[in-house]
Amino acid sequence: MKNIADCAYLNPSYCSYLVKKELGVSVFELINKERIAYAKSLILEGGRSLYEISAMVGFDNYGYFSRQFKEITGTSPSTYKHK
Repeated sequence: MKNIADCAYLNPSYCSYLVKKELGVSVFELINKERIAYAKSLILEGGRSLYEISAMVGFDNYGYFSRQFKEITGTSPSTYKHK
């Protein structure tokens, strides 16, 4: 968050407040939604395992990636892959 705030010349706490106020989600939620959107596009491309994709989009733990994916999309990564 500090890097984002620094780019906008804002205090990190104030930057987080503004994001939440304007977008209705925290910076963390926003970043995870973008990661999952990117993961979805990589899944549709094919040719990579779900473990590779989770690492590519910034998740160190596949289980956490899978839980976040399901929370955001309503389906598991493996179900999404086989649609």
